[in-house]
Amino acid sequence: MKNMKIGKRLVLSFLIVAFIAGISGAIGVGVSKSIDGKYSEALVVNGFAQGDIGRFNTYINKGRALVRDIIFLEDQEELQAVQKELDELLKKANDSFAALKENCQTEKELEQIAIIEKNLPLYQKSREKVIQLGLQMKNDEALALFREEARPYLNNCMNAADALAEMNVTMGEEASALLSAQSNRSTVLIVIVIVVSLAVSVAFGVITARSISEPLREIEEAAREMAQGKLQVSVSY
Repeated sequence: MKNMKIGKRLVLSFLIVAFIAGISGAIGVGVSKSIDGKYSEALVVNGFAQGDIGRFNTYINKGRALVRDIIFLEDQEELQAVQKELDELLKKANDSFAALKENCQTEKELEQIAIIEKNLPLYQKSREKVIQLGLQMKNDEALALFREEARPYLNNCMNAADALAEMNVTMGEEASALLSAQSNRSTVLIVIVIVVSLAVSVAFGVITARSISEPLREIEEAAREMAQGKLQVSVSY
């Protein structure tokens, strides 16, 4: 920079400081986007899955209560209303199960998914037999069939769903801890980058200021000597 004109020195200094600031900003944005993306992934994979599992459990539990109503109710209008509600719950349960499968893709989760896929159709088929017996007022037969055949299939589905819920809670907690640690590391990194950037900018500013002030000081000294009558002066810049 010694042989550069003052204007060029100032422009170069500004560009270098701007470049350092740009790098600092880019690192900060990159880190923020990375953390945000992982938070979003954790929300979709674990958070949404927990919601779908909860809805699935709610629907099949409510369905079980309605089946018992069919077994013991005698009024035909009430029986038909309960059957209609059961049909609606069946669709909701199947839809929620299809949704949770999309976000439960680990090896252990797929094992529980397989259990539900095996037992859910068997439960629904057995439950339909129970409903038909209930509609025919064969309550004792319906209750026996529900206890001996339908309920074991249902319990298998519920146990698998509970296991899925526990897995996603655990994975969510692990993801939260990992993201928290990463966020702390990123904060430290950003602070380091800012400090280094400031230090480099200040150091370069000092160097630039000296490269400008020293020639001016030497020229000023030379001018003072000339004013005093000394005409043989030299300037190194």
